[in-house]
Amino acid sequence: MVGSIIGQVLGMLVWMFAHELANRKHVNGPRIVTFLNRTVGRLTTTSLSG
Repeated sequence: MVGSIIGQVLGMLVWMFAHELANRKHVNGPRIVTFLNRTVGRLTTTSLSG
C-alpha cells in the first residue's frame, strides 16, 4: 500500500517535470509546483515530524 502511494507521487512528479519541459514556451502563469505549494502548503521535514 505504501509503495503504491509512493509510486503514484513519484509518477506525478516525473509527469509534471516532463510536461513543463515539453510545454515551456506556453507557460505564462505559475508552475504546477508553485501552485500546489500555495494551495496545499510546502512539505518540509519539520512538518513530517510533528
